[in-house]
Amino acid sequence: MTVEGSVDEGEGVDLARLLVRLDPDQRAAVTAPPGPVVVIAGAGSGKTRVLTNRIAYRIATKSAEPSHTVAFTFTRQAAAELQRRLAREGVEQSVVAGTFHSVAYRILRRRWEDRGRHEPPTLSTNRIEVLTEQLRGDRRLAAVTATEIEWARARLIGPKDYPRAATSAGRRPGADVEQVAKLFADYEAYTRKRRILDFDDLLSECTAEIRRPGVADAISWWHRHLHVDEFQDINPLQYEFLEALRNGGD
Repeated sequence: MTVEGSVDEGEGVDLARLLVRLDPDQRAAVTAPPGPVVVIAGAGSGKTRVLTNRIAYRIATKSAEPSHTVAFTFTRQAAAELQRRLAREGVEQSVVAGTFHSVAYRILRRRWEDRGRHEPPTLSTNRIEVLTEQLRGDRRLAAVTATEIEWARARLIGPKDYPRAATSAGRRPGADVEQVAKLFADYEAYTRKRRILDFDDLLSECTAEIRRPGVADAISWWHRHLHVDEFQDINPLQYEFLEALRNGGD
């Protein structure tokens, strides 16, 4: 499984070419001083170009180091496209481009290695299969529960608070919310006992790891220039992970 990407070394960024293709608003976003920059624009307006060019501009002007730069996307395909665009702009050295989950897994993998964990947790990419095994083959209920767990975790909602939150949000899961809450709790106990991590666990586990005393500064230092494609679409779980990782970075 590919969990991260890097941009091949280029010959250097041509700043004049980089900026001449941008309109005034895009140029202002690309050349803004280091710090949070939010680009608000409609579909097809060039937001990804602005993201690519801002990364290239900051590296070219030495306000960001490529080896400490991370670009988050929502799909592996988007990450691959971002890598290609950066390579075309002549970005040197290695910029990490990947999904939230792939970056979290990358960080956790290094932390496990640093702590000498020779048998890291098993990564599960199919929550329904784990739940089906747990429910002795009831795939319909497993699918219902998997959907609700994903919805709840994205909003930082645990099993105990799920019934109230689901009812308040008007959720209609196709099963009693109290039953789903119990299955949610059972699923967490089941995966914890068997040392299984699913994709949502990657974000919550990595957030907890980043916040460990003596760890946050080092991890944030290595990932201190953060960029997010389609930031408006992130959920509370992803935002919490991003904020933990940012920790004073830009």
